[in-house]
Amino acid sequence: MITLSPDGQGLVRIDNWEDVNGIPGYVRELDPASATLKSILGSYQIADRVPCGLANCRQPHSRGYLVATDDGRVTNIGNVCGKTNFSVEFETMRRKFDDDIRRKERREQIDAAKSRAQRLLDELATLRREERGADWVRRTSRTLLNPQGTLPSYLVTAVRDMVRTRSADITVEREATQDEIDRMDVAARRRIDRDPDQKLYVSEVVGNLDGLAALFSEHDLHEVVAIDLIPKLEELLGVDPGSLSDSQQIAWVKWIAEIDDKMDRARTAVRTGRRLLTMRNIAQLTELAKTSDDARQIMRFAKSLQTE
Repeated sequence: MITLSPDGQGLVRIDNWEDVNGIPGYVRELDPASATLKSILGSYQIADRVPCGLANCRQPHSRGYLVATDDGRVTNIGNVCGKTNFSVEFETMRRKFDDDIRRKERREQIDAAKSRAQRLLDELATLRREERGADWVRRTSRTLLNPQGTLPSYLVTAVRDMVRTRSADITVEREATQDEIDRMDVAARRRIDRDPDQKLYVSEVVGNLDGLAALFSEHDLHEVVAIDLIPKLEELLGVDPGSLSDSQQIAWVKWIAEIDDKMDRARTAVRTGRRLLTMRNIAQLTELAKTSDDARQIMRFAKSLQTE
């Protein structure tokens, strides 16, 4: 990539080195003894190495700078060549040019994100308020994690444990059969002495809660959408990239780099939440009910999710 900043304002990018030949005043070879450095016009980092434009070098470089002299000539030189032939003057110009390019590239990134901001805000508004959208998913899914809510507290604890272990298996503890006890002895390679009145229990998988990931912290729709994306996108609409300090630009560019990932997380969280919050899926949790009243309570919640 060849990046030019000929007017000190915008950036021009070209991919073909042949286009460099069309820059006014460009020469393939320049005697540094007959030239006074005026400015740096651009930088390049390309796969094909090109000969240095300085007559006393001519070694191929894959990266360097396009420089202009005070008599209007332009050529390409490597970083080391520039420092060797033009000393502190080149280093001062190089540092300033690199800093300017970074600022302009950050402004470009902020401008590009700003141009998308309203469209993303519109998408988020739809995602939140459509039928079984983000607001519904978050509000309804909280029921499964609220020990003071409508579901039995021990069931909420079980769901929280599933989230903590990231296992969607619904398991129950039951008394082991004699066959299972015998298999335990075989696995231990000996007969284990036990109190005859002692009961042994095993865990049995009785279901699988599809969409459990909707309850994971990284899919917290309130955090991703309402706390992060919407306020920052609204703020971005009013930002003037040219008036930002370097640190402010850097902070915005860092946040902007995560927009697409966060939008994908929001979309995924809604899709996953819709899979979680179906009557058939939630009804599996009645397997964990300790009483018939608790089972009916769980089924009431499950039936409230029915859309057909």
